[in-house]
Amino acid sequence: SQAMLDEEAKLATELSRNESVLTLLDGPLRSVRTPGRRIVGYVKRIQQWYIGASERELLPTLHPGERTPLFMIPPRTGLESGQFKGRYSWFVRLRHLNRIYHPLSGLMRLEASGTLSLEEATMLADATAQLLPHLSSAPGKDPRAPHNLVPVGALETMLTHRLGDRSWVQRLLTKHLDREAVSA
Repeated sequence: SQAMLDEEAKLATELSRNESVLTLLDGPLRSVRTPGRRIVGYVKRIQQWYIGASERELLPTLHPGERTPLFMIPPRTGLESGQFKGRYSWFVRLRHLNRIYHPLSGLMRLEASGTLSLEEATMLADATAQLLPHLSSAPGKDPRAPHNLVPVGALETMLTHRLGDRSWVQRLLTKHLDREAVSA
């Protein structure tokens, strides 16, 4: 939902104020109005490549921990959530998956604010190429592997456990909705 995305962007902005910490945001940076200098958005599902066919040929050749050169994603409009200069982007190979997977499986696109210097963006790209393969999940442990990062999966597991028994929660929701429908 949009409310959840807004809250995530707000939290990422707050966390990124500490420039000694690398802040990862699930999704593109478009929603972050003022991204900090060490905030990186990670895009798990590629809907648009932003690179040409010849550059895409490099992607299957990447090994875990390798990345593509940086490229720029221009802003859609001059008012794109403070991203007046667009966004730097790059691809990182998280891990090799066996032959039953598509050759581009295990890749993730990342992005940083276009307001950074090329040197700062390169340092972020290098840091993600070094860090993210170690945080990537394994297919035998997570059906959304390798893109669902291990800390995110652990948080999801904890929150799901705190919600309680799914069938009990579903019964409560169904009962509540039935009452609402009858009173309407």
